[in-house]
Amino acid sequence: MKSRRELGSALVVCTADRPTEARRRVLSRFDDDELAQLAHHAARHRVVPFLAAAVRTSEVPVSDEAMASLARTHATRTAAHLRVMADLDSVRDALSAGDVPYLVIKGPVLSEHLYPSADLRMYEDLDLLTPPGFFERAVDALRGS
Repeated sequence: MKSRRELGSALVVCTADRPTEARRRVLSRFDDDELAQLAHHAARHRVVPFLAAAVRTSEVPVSDEAMASLARTHATRTAAHLRVMADLDSVRDALSAGDVPYLVIKGPVLSEHLYPSADLRMYEDLDLLTPPGFFERAVDALRGS
């Protein structure tokens, strides 16, 4: 069982921009039970996709069960991103039809523009800003779609 400090340090190394020898060295110290503990810690800090990518690229031997669990998490994150992007298409169509100005913030914007891969950013919702004078029109446009 790893300490919270060891788990936190491992996550810092796993979220680095590119694979390093340090990442391989850190991950090689984890058995499958400890990797599950690390995955739980990663979920709490919303960096599971980074951990999955780190394990995949580290070439550290990991059980098929552990890899399958990380792959499921990766697939779930990718599906969530695609769902929000589809929702964004619908929102864009509704607000554009209602001539409502809006700004998308956080989730998909950060995912698409600041992360090396869109599935690395964990989010579940779509955050929009509209000018205060357009709020009711925005709500009406979205309800009508």
